[in-house]
Amino acid sequence: MSKKINEVEIKKLIIEDVQRVNNNYLKDFPDGNIITRDFYRSHGKFKEKEIIKLFGSFSNIINEVFGKQEIDIISMKKKLHIIEEQNRNLLKENNELIKNSVIEDAILSKYEDRLNSGLFIDGNKGIKISPYKISSKNKEAILMLSDFHLGETIEGIELHGINEYNSQIMIERLNRIFFYFIHYCRKYEIEKINILLLGDLLSGCHHMELIRTNEFDDVTGMFFLQEYLMNKFIEIEKEFSEIKIEILVGNHSRIPEGKPEFKKSAILNYEYIMAKQIKMSFDLLQKDNKKPKIKININQSLFNVINVADRKFLITHGHILSNGSNSFCGIPYYGLSMSASKLDGAFKSFEHLNFSDILCGHLHCTSKVKTPIGNLYINGSVIGVGEFALYKMKVTGLSEQTMLVVEDGQINSEITLRG
Repeated sequence: MSKKINEVEIKKLIIEDVQRVNNNYLKDFPDGNIITRDFYRSHGKFKEKEIIKLFGSFSNIINEVFGKQEIDIISMKKKLHIIEEQNRNLLKENNELIKNSVIEDAILSKYEDRLNSGLFIDGNKGIKISPYKISSKNKEAILMLSDFHLGETIEGIELHGINEYNSQIMIERLNRIFFYFIHYCRKYEIEKINILLLGDLLSGCHHMELIRTNEFDDVTGMFFLQEYLMNKFIEIEKEFSEIKIEILVGNHSRIPEGKPEFKKSAILNYEYIMAKQIKMSFDLLQKDNKKPKIKININQSLFNVINVADRKFLITHGHILSNGSNSFCGIPYYGLSMSASKLDGAFKSFEHLNFSDILCGHLHCTSKVKTPIGNLYINGSVIGVGEFALYKMKVTGLSEQTMLVVEDGQINSEITLRG
């Protein structure tokens, strides 16, 4: 019995304290409707766990002390008062506008007469004004391509219609990405491009659920993607004077299933085999060309440093940088910034490995992280959100890839291409 009395007394004390803090809150914030949880935490006597124990939640005590209906009426009266004041001000402004309109009409009439008779500035008659045109020859575009996860399937009904994915959907999304990439290259008059294949183009079968649900095995997927990419490169060749293709592997298509993580990880990979086949095919197709237009570089390392229009980029899939993804929105911003700084420090003594920015994929989220040396550009994915991202990481993401325009050592445009 004494315990119940004590609870009643404590509840009474808490209610009185909430009323006291609310009065102080309204003094500081006269436009506020009711005390906020954060304000009470800073100014109240009782801890939140005591309130939750007796009332269930902070919202419950607010409803019990003040009542929703009374609060809503007060809020509505305040809003009505504000609207009435705004209406009075608008009426005043309207009267001023009516007075000024007579003068403005006279000015506009004279201006129109001058336009009809010809408008020019003394001393500059005959000078033609043309739109600004980019004339730099040292200008290149970058297309970051990663995380296709070809082979993985997503059933729309199993994800509440958020996403759906298979090999045909992948082709539709990539066709759209290439279409708009070419559109912007034409718009900016870019003749030299860099296509970066940054890994996880294949789903891989390194998890049992992927083995059960994938559309096809790694070998079939490898040949499927090889055929698509070769046809696409040949299709876009006529648009450019030079196409440089960099290929790095991801972590999904590793051989054998499981790990290598480090030793031979850039070679024991189905994407490395696919890259070799693509390069051999184009070497054969262009064997009679003294200056082949399509230049393919296969990386036997998990990273490379490339020069694009006098700006250096470190390119990698990204799994050597992230060290896990348990951070804001699944992106370990601080960890990535620290990794970038450490790599820069490690490479300082190697001139050919100095870089300004990092380009990577892996995290399926279009982002830009500021680093001590430049920026780290994280590419999106073609597959979009899947079950792992939604149920495990609690994040969603669209099908996106990144385009950069580099001119005279500077990144002038950052464009997100939607699939």
